Amino acid sequence: MMINPLISIIVPVYNQELYLSTSLESIINQTYSNIEVIIVNDGSTDSSQSIIENYASKDSRIRYIQQDNGGLVAATLAGIKQASGEYIAFLDPDDRLGNDFISNFVEQLVDEFDIVAMGYYLDKKGKLLPCYLKQTKVYEGIDLEESKNSYLFEEGTVEVSSKFFISRWNKLYKKTVIDKIVPQFETCKNITLGEDSIFTALVLRASKSVCVLEAPNSYFYNIGNQNSMMKSSAAQKTIEKSKVAFEKLNSLNFVSEEQSLALYYFLIENTFQRLKYSSQIDFISFYNTLKFDNLYQKALSLIINNKIDKKKLLELELRRRVSGRTYIRINQFFENSKKEVRKIIKELPLFFEDFTKVGYTKALKLFQHRQKRQNAFDDMYNQTSEIEEQIQPILDKYKSGKTDFSNSTIERNIFVFWWDGFENAPLLVQKCLDSVKHFNPSAKIIEISKNNFVEYTDINPIILKAFQNGDISIQTFSDILRFNLLKNHGGAWIDSTILFLDYYDIFDNLKENSFNSICFSSSNSFYEYKNVSCTWSGYFIASRKNAHFVTVMNNLFEEYYLKYGNFPIYFFIDVLFMICKINKLDNDVLSKTDNVIGDMFLLANLYKMKFNKYSLRLLKEVPQKLSWMYSTQASTDDNFLKELFKG
Repeated sequence: MMINPLISIIVPVYNQELYLSTSLESIINQTYSNIEVIIVNDGSTDSSQSIIENYASKDSRIRYIQQDNGGLVAATLAGIKQASGEYIAFLDPDDRLGNDFISNFVEQLVDEFDIVAMGYYLDKKGKLLPCYLKQTKVYEGIDLEESKNSYLFEEGTVEVSSKFFISRWNKLYKKTVIDKIVPQFETCKNITLGEDSIFTALVLRASKSVCVLEAPNSYFYNIGNQNSMMKSSAAQKTIEKSKVAFEKLNSLNFVSEEQSLALYYFLIENTFQRLKYSSQIDFISFYNTLKFDNLYQKALSLIINNKIDKKKLLELELRRRVSGRTYIRINQFFENSKKEVRKIIKELPLFFEDFTKVGYTKALKLFQHRQKRQNAFDDMYNQTSEIEEQIQPILDKYKSGKTDFSNSTIERNIFVFWWDGFENAPLLVQKCLDSVKHFNPSAKIIEISKNNFVEYTDINPIILKAFQNGDISIQTFSDILRFNLLKNHGGAWIDSTILFLDYYDIFDNLKENSFNSICFSSSNSFYEYKNVSCTWSGYFIASRKNAHFVTVMNNLFEEYYLKYGNFPIYFFIDVLFMICKINKLDNDVLSKTDNVIGDMFLLANLYKMKFNKYSLRLLKEVPQKLSWMYSTQASTDDNFLKELFKG
């Protein structure tokens, strides 16, 4: 075992000024400090060079190379040749690392493996999707030899193999192994698509031992900017670039033609899916080109004959048999049909259950509330402008007010609400309440239910009656309730489905401000209006008693309903937040909320997956938002919820 080996992290850069500071910051903050950072500026024409120079001047571990633009392969090779570490890792400059990324790799080097591979996260504007590898295993000898020819494409699947995964950046490599493949990789400088798949084939061939951990390491692959429209010319060039990659991989005599054909299919598929949901004209042109592309048709046949599931088999058979225009029509028909069938399957049992409990009239109202929930995002964006026109005259009379701190105390109350009482709540809700109590020992936890909420509130009787009649949903009533409670008593509102895995002090910000919430990594992309971004999470808020902001929010709910007789959308609370932020209410308090890097919905994507300590570290960064509807039953005995809910 190497003691404290030097790790070289190579970052090839071309015009990445938007992301580069984030990625470099994530490197220099690694808990494993024995690193060198080699940045290759591949002829950038933006401000990337000045950003690199700034970081290099602050951290002696950073070295950079300036060269004319030669492409990703040339930049990668330049970095490899300058690396002096025993091991090498890679970071794409629009991605970022968690601070334990390198240390998670190094702790596996009990044996000096040639490669250590781990899972990763897809990062879509702060929303993290964990991607596990196939299995935890050490590949050596015959196992490794057999796996080298199924590293990209395996029987029974239509996806890229997750045995090792094909990218450079989810692995740590022994430098001596990479040195062996440099001469062959030098011949790939003309390749601009699929180069990672070729690199992975080469290093696997040069390796004698590969350690794979299925759990995700803290590499965050940025897909947030990959849904933009693709020009027709770029789509057509994808075919040309994919053929170059196919020919190169196929020329390696240790890789089968099936793997090379699969690479061609996967490279084309990415563009196929992007165009399918954007430009019909461009998609049809691209589709019809593929109809006469013999190599694509051969690759398509390989996938079709690979024992894939029937639904995907039908979709791929359509590609072989119908025109582009017909394919779009059939695809749209099935997409729309699936949505309608899902609605019917979900709604019918709920409607009949409501009907037997509360009768037809209330059951119909509950159905309408659920429809608002299903259309929540579209309604929010489509109706914000209209609601703003209605709200602004009400808000204008409050705009000049500010919280009087001498008459607005900090009270460490925490209100948690479950209508039927926590003794009747699902297990998940009870566990969430336990976590609130465990990690907030100095706060006064107040359980709110239908039996006691009137003792703490002074909600307008007309609104109470509307709620009792079913005209206001339980979700919107809880929005009204939280501001009324905080206005009267101060403290924090924590939704009953928030799970604490570590201490988080939302009260600390109240020393300087009247109100606080969490703005986490994905908040900004949740809601934007008039160039203003969301900086709150309505299910985790705190306020001083009698604060101006919560008083106004309470009044806006009340006065709007009294004037208009309904709340038109599910996310009415967020529209009010947005309008208040635009108006800089209460000394612009919504611009001063806690800003944290972390995804409050990560556990929602992990809860049935196999437990691992690496993801647990991420989950502890911010309280986790769940849904009471999640089943606590799962197919594996070592999933996250079972592990977290022990005892």
